[in-house]
Amino acid sequence: MNNPYLLLAILSLTSGLTTLAYADDSQAAYVNATAASQCTKISDDKKRLSCFDKAFAKADKNNGEHVPSPLEKSAVDEFGARHLKEQNEDKVDEIRLIVEKVELNARKRQIFYFTNGQVWENKKSTKLRIKAGDTAVVTEGSFSAYYLAKENIRGRVRVKRIK
Repeated sequence: MNNPYLLLAILSLTSGLTTLAYADDSQAAYVNATAASQCTKISDDKKRLSCFDKAFAKADKNNGEHVPSPLEKSAVDEFGARHLKEQNEDKVDEIRLIVEKVELNARKRQIFYFTNGQVWENKKSTKLRIKAGDTAVVTEGSFSAYYLAKENIRGRVRVKRIK
């Protein structure tokens, strides 16, 4: 093979086929794990064993072809609908806590200790003017962000709970 481009093309094709085969195997493993996790929720021993048999037998029977089980169909139906369920449930959007003390850590970030035992850390070096005895409001933002503000005062800082 004197043509380096031909060699490069052959290597590219074989690596692509290997990647596709690996993706199919990993998808089958994920599907089996998903079905198995659904089976663990069944309390009756015989029904649970039957569920496991069905989940893992389908992968063996189909020689790599994937046929979705009823458990997988429910997982597929539920995918992306988490926010739809949360709207129907009673969800707390904010909590009010009384500050016990405020300290600075080694990175000069505030650590907020509350009377109920919760501890929250400021994620940035910006300071919030709050002291012991004040009421703080912790609200949930988008993408699982949490913000802490002093009650009835404008301004907030992004925090994470550490205890």
